[in-house]
Amino acid sequence: MADDVNHVHFLLSQQNMAILARLDSRDGAASVIQELQWQVLALQNSIRDMIVERDRTPQLERDLDIVKTYALIGARRAVVPIGTDTLMVRTAVGFVMCSAFDLGALATLVDTGDLEPGTRKFIESVLRPGDTFVDVGANLGLHTLAAARTVGPTGRVVSFEPFEQTATLLQSTIAINGIADRTTVHVAAVGATSCTRELFVGVNSGHHSLHRLESHLASPVGSVPVPTVRLDDVIVEARVDVVKIDVEGAELEVIKGAERVLTEHPEIGMIVEFGPVHLTRTGEQPEAWLKSFTSLGLRWQVIDEHTGALRTMTLAELLTVESVNLFFAAPDSKLWLRLQ
Repeated sequence: MADDVNHVHFLLSQQNMAILARLDSRDGAASVIQELQWQVLALQNSIRDMIVERDRTPQLERDLDIVKTYALIGARRAVVPIGTDTLMVRTAVGFVMCSAFDLGALATLVDTGDLEPGTRKFIESVLRPGDTFVDVGANLGLHTLAAARTVGPTGRVVSFEPFEQTATLLQSTIAINGIADRTTVHVAAVGATSCTRELFVGVNSGHHSLHRLESHLASPVGSVPVPTVRLDDVIVEARVDVVKIDVEGAELEVIKGAERVLTEHPEIGMIVEFGPVHLTRTGEQPEAWLKSFTSLGLRWQVIDEHTGALRTMTLAELLTVESVNLFFAAPDSKLWLRLQ
């Protein structure tokens, strides 16, 4: 029976990927529910065939109930069309609104229910009820959701998302998950100065950047003007505990515009994406990039992309990865004690 169950799970996974391949057209999203219904019917037929081939025993009935349950859960988690170009996806942290044409994000969410599971788990482990979390480059909002649920109604989450379409989806996600009471969204990029900048639009929502993208990552949209703000001008909370920075190469600009925040919150922790390809795009040297943080008196470790555990890597090892999130905090920060 175990082999049969594994086979059914394999079929379900393959069919889900086939569905995603059809989401590149406007009527693709509308046909998803029909495809999911077909999945359930196909699984029921597979189950019926197994019953015919084997004796009907209590254990077999229980195993078949498990298969049916997982099939329905998988179908329910996949996607629910909202209008003609928006999908609602069930994820590890709640319902998330996503563009029907954001295929990279959809493929990952349907397959795993998460985008960066290790970072999400780390956020949940380092935050406490009542904390303040700042999400710079919130994208679809999975980390915003995880943080808001962790800090609770007495905490605060401040999110920045510059691309208006994605920010609108993020605001809807916040509303349907019931965390609007503790979450604020700024439709703006974050940088070293307050001004208007060009945001280069990527084929996937997670690739949008203030720096020009490589051709294979760039959307035909090209670029759009967006407001850019400094954290020092926006963050006025009495205490900031953790800041997450995922800005596709503009990390150093963010911290240059946050000198007051960093000075006034010496125990602050920062989760920052390190990507060699981003450094190549912006002309930053890896050693100088890291020194921009360590010169502030911060030490760092790598966040495991699957488990969320912290581990040590050398610079040479960092340069071999496509991208990884680093955690920075002062050596005497209370956050290190929390993580222990």
